[in-house]
Amino acid sequence: MLGLRSSDEVRLGDRFMRVDDPVSVWTVRRLVDLPRLPLHAQLECSGPFHRRVLVSSVVLHDRRIYRAVNKAELQPKPSARSMAAELARPRGWRSLFGW
Repeated sequence: MLGLRSSDEVRLGDRFMRVDDPVSVWTVRRLVDLPRLPLHAQLECSGPFHRRVLVSSVVLHDRRIYRAVNKAELQPKPSARSMAAELARPRGWRSLFGW
């Protein structure tokens, strides 16, 4: 049903992306346990607009809405052009900016 996983997998510091907005990364800042309701997580998205939302773990694990992000995905990947430029530089060469 809805492609769900166990709700107890949500932990502080976990990161998620909305499927319809793959640029914003949401981090779990607080877990909220409400009576007779599923576990909820307060998510925070930093960036130009600091945003917070409270989301049920059921919604958070619905793969049609959110997807979990691991740290490796957050590392910027060098482009082929920048790598080629780096390899073409003579050894010992440095610019004013230390490249």
